[in-house]
Amino acid sequence: MRDLPTDKIISCFYGSSEDCVKVIDCDNTLMSFNPNGLKAMEIDDEKEVLGKDWLILWNGSFKAKASEALVKAKKGDLARFEGYCPTFKGNMKYWEVSIAPLYNEFKEISWLLITSHDATKQKDLEQLVDSQKLEIESLKAKLMLLPS
Repeated sequence: MRDLPTDKIISCFYGSSEDCVKVIDCDNTLMSFNPNGLKAMEIDDEKEVLGKDWLILWNGSFKAKASEALVKAKKGDLARFEGYCPTFKGNMKYWEVSIAPLYNEFKEISWLLITSHDATKQKDLEQLVDSQKLEIESLKAKLMLLPS
């Protein structure tokens, strides 16, 4: 059986994924950002983010979630979290994020692979459904008060 061309598979995944795919080092420094990720985050030039701390992208409680996930991944576990993060043009998006450790030839964690899926449309629909459920309950309560 032939060996899989791992480098070609990774390159294809990295370039074709619609998700935002990044690699950071163990100091949280952004080392790479896939083209579709730059587009999703509305980043015009990767130089704006490469070499910077990945955590600066997050704010408030979501920054704390991101930090906790990094700690978990640096211990060798797959970490996941969800949260709002603005794009570089200020548009708020809701992301489903997974962080996986990447090992060097000595089986030590040297990098982290971060995949962020833009779930904004799904989150917006969930919030719409929730608000409509509340409205329906309110209408039902008003109907119960009407004389028969």
